[in-house]
Amino acid sequence: MRGILGLLLLFSSCSKNDFHRVSRATTVMETFLTVSIYDREISAERANALIDSTFAEMRRIEMVMTDYSDSSEVGVINTHAGKDSVEVSEELVSILKE
Repeated sequence: MRGILGLLLLFSSCSKNDFHRVSRATTVMETFLTVSIYDREISAERANALIDSTFAEMRRIEMVMTDYSDSSEVGVINTHAGKDSVEVSEELVSILKE
């Protein structure tokens, strides 16, 4: 009886409409980041390419906005605070205005 119940539960939770999951993790901005893609038809290659581009964008943002590095735009602002004016990107100006 227990075997039949287990088999019924297995079949009731399976469906041709189940999503495939591709998930990867990294560290960015001094924290852990996990990106997961759930899709019925996406290939692992395409999902990984999307995750790669997400990680790249997060690293780009980090290079502009982190205050952990003197070479980022925010780091340069902090280094020159009260001394000199600095030139920053329109992107950073827009974000700081918000």
